[in-house]
Amino acid sequence: MLDELEQHHVDLSDSRQGRTESVDLGNGNDLRVEISDALSEKERVKFTIRTVTSLVPRFARPEFSVIRTHEEFAWLADRLAENVEYAGCVIPPVPPTPDFSSSREKLARLGEGESSMSKEEYDKMKSELEAEYLATFKKTVAMHEVFLRRIAEHPKLREDDIFKVFLEFDKDKDEFFEAQKRFITVFYGHLRSALSEADRMNRHYKATADTYIRVSACASACTKFERDDGLAEFLSSFAEFCERYRKLEGRTASDSDLKLADTLHYYVSDCNSAKDLLYRRARALADFESANKELEKARAKGKAVQKAEADQEAAFNTFNTISEAARAELISFKQRWVAYLHKNLTELAELQIKHSRGQVQLLTQTLERLRQG
Repeated sequence: MLDELEQHHVDLSDSRQGRTESVDLGNGNDLRVEISDALSEKERVKFTIRTVTSLVPRFARPEFSVIRTHEEFAWLADRLAENVEYAGCVIPPVPPTPDFSSSREKLARLGEGESSMSKEEYDKMKSELEAEYLATFKKTVAMHEVFLRRIAEHPKLREDDIFKVFLEFDKDKDEFFEAQKRFITVFYGHLRSALSEADRMNRHYKATADTYIRVSACASACTKFERDDGLAEFLSSFAEFCERYRKLEGRTASDSDLKLADTLHYYVSDCNSAKDLLYRRARALADFESANKELEKARAKGKAVQKAEADQEAAFNTFNTISEAARAELISFKQRWVAYLHKNLTELAELQIKHSRGQVQLLTQTLERLRQG
């Protein structure tokens, strides 16, 4: 039953009935964007984005479609937010990450308990869970579409070059760059998730260390009022243990922050830079293709052929230069990432072993002292 959800196609036609179209009514300035199709593949959702526009020749064709993933939506939102030209604009928030884990877990539990219920009960519960999954899926699609429509309706954001490439640029003819784009897109999503979890873990480390401060202070305060000498000594030893353990926990948090979280922070930014490079190359390719079309038109009309040829040659040279440099940079990016991550994670593991030994030693010493007391 779970296999049915691993690759799930959703018909969106019924959800479009009665919905108003996002259209700029300015003469010859239409830009309509919608998600016409969506496909769930395990943990990823592929959105088919359909664009209809009268903004030709800014766009190569009046109607076209591309396939994008959630990670690409998140990247587009980040790029718009970081652009100083849009500092005075309200940037639409990135849609939430598609999450169907709850529905999948319920279906998995239902499958495990199939033998203990009647066929009618099983079919009814399965139908309800599939309806819940479908509703979540359609909500996810709708929120991603609202994000795009808000950009398309904005008088300034709709003119952004990266948004144009996002809407228009389809599969790269060069398999190397297409593979790099797929890798970096997925890699970026995993990095963001890992960074979020690493930051959360470090917050818990620091919260634990802060708790030991309060426990130590309370134990120390109790020794001043305790009349039993043995219990007072016990509380004093316990307070000392908490203070020393707090320092070890604080060092663990600092090392994790430095060797793990900072590494992930750096590579989220580096991954963004790599995606920017791919989109700059995509823009250069789009300019080259536009120059080819302009040259064909000039030759057909027999006018301004020399200028069109010069523009086409300049666009071709720019695209080739960017492609050659980008190929070397992306290969270096992967090699640098593997080496840097290996180094920092190895050092983090060694520090964790060191701190764990220190904690064990402290616990052993404290227990011995308490037994002797």
